[in-house]
Amino acid sequence: MGEINYRKRGKKWEYRFEAAPVDGKRKQISKGGFTTKAECIIAAEEAKRRYNSPGKITAPKEISISDYLDYWFDHYCVMNTAYNTQLSYIGIIKNHLKPQFGIYKLNALSTAAVQEYIYDLKKAGLSKNTIVGIISVLSGAYEYAIEPLHYLDANPCDRVKYPKFESKSDKGHYYITPETFKNIIELFPDKDYFRIPIIIGYRCGLRIGEVFGLTWDDIDFKNNTISIKRQIIKRNYGVEVRQVVEKKKKRKKNQDGILLHLKLLWLSELYPLI
Repeated sequence: MGEINYRKRGKKWEYRFEAAPVDGKRKQISKGGFTTKAECIIAAEEAKRRYNSPGKITAPKEISISDYLDYWFDHYCVMNTAYNTQLSYIGIIKNHLKPQFGIYKLNALSTAAVQEYIYDLKKAGLSKNTIVGIISVLSGAYEYAIEPLHYLDANPCDRVKYPKFESKSDKGHYYITPETFKNIIELFPDKDYFRIPIIIGYRCGLRIGEVFGLTWDDIDFKNNTISIKRQIIKRNYGVEVRQVVEKKKKRKKNQDGILLHLKLLWLSELYPLI
């Protein structure tokens, strides 16, 4: 069959490709209504794969790594990861993966290219944890392309090796002493909603999400024990993370502009023009 054609109709994308003639008449398979071109390409490749040879593993021929990362984030990460994790992934995709691999086709990335990138990141001074985090996001995206999409049969990140890193000296931990905690808790009166959660977190060593995940069933007043069974996490249902990131950037830009304006006013007071 022929190549897949894509076009934008208004704000939506549509794909179209030739099917086998019926009664000598030309037939086409098409579908529209896709918000992004990346989503349209993924759907078109899947439709054509099913049409040509159901069940056969085929790699997408046209989609770039950049577009695929957007698709993976929107269709997997948004529904399966916590809000803060999504913010982290957005940063890694935008600042690292897209600039390095975005222009290449999804099925063209090799293990050698990923391995070379790891060495470049180390030379740039990034820590091992940061590098592992970046490659883990890339690897997770490729795993999704393997299963359930069946676009690829191998992950280029599987066999990479991380170089040795010099162990950093342990700088120790910062502890809040009872005296310091007493000063902190005095800022919250007895009727303040945050007083009890802060005390529980400090005395029991709980994370904030674990504190707010407690219910009365978790507290045994007879034996004076607390059971940690759940935690509260922020989900991204109905929230567009990219818009949140952009709003934060605009807010910071506005704040920087205000600070610059105040600084100029201050300098003009110190050094008035003659």
